[in-house]
Amino acid sequence: MEKCNGCGNRCWNGEFRCGKCRFAVDFGCLALPHSALHKIDEHKLKLTYHDDKEQSYCDICEQYRDPSLWYYSCSICDTSAHIECVLGQFPFLKDGVTYPFHYHNHHHALKFFRKVEGFPEFSRCRKFCQEEILKCEKSTCNYIVHNKYNCIEVTKLKLKAL
Repeated sequence: MEKCNGCGNRCWNGEFRCGKCRFAVDFGCLALPHSALHKIDEHKLKLTYHDDKEQSYCDICEQYRDPSLWYYSCSICDTSAHIECVLGQFPFLKDGVTYPFHYHNHHHALKFFRKVEGFPEFSRCRKFCQEEILKCEKSTCNYIVHNKYNCIEVTKLKLKAL
């Protein structure tokens, strides 16, 4: 099982692989858009395959970025960013999509949102939510599930209804 040359993860669910060399791309990387818009840059960011710099950082999250993995960049502004920072963790989901399953002890359907109003602090991890969330579809219920900082937890928050 090869590692994907795009994301660096093992290709668990299959890959496209060169028959002569060890180059492999998983289905997730194969489906990435060639360009994307993000508020960090006024130009379209292009999917980029190689970086000559030894030390590379993401201009969105300001964390280290492995220069051997794919990323989005703007050559005009010298902007570069992780794929997940540009597209989000769930790039193919639309805001408001309802999930009919029940999570832990929560018994209402949950809706997906890219941004949450007010950047609430989660009680378990104490981080401010700025990323994608699953929020209860009932306006009177404030249950939220998020995946930031490995804090997958249903947390009761006092939020304004989105």
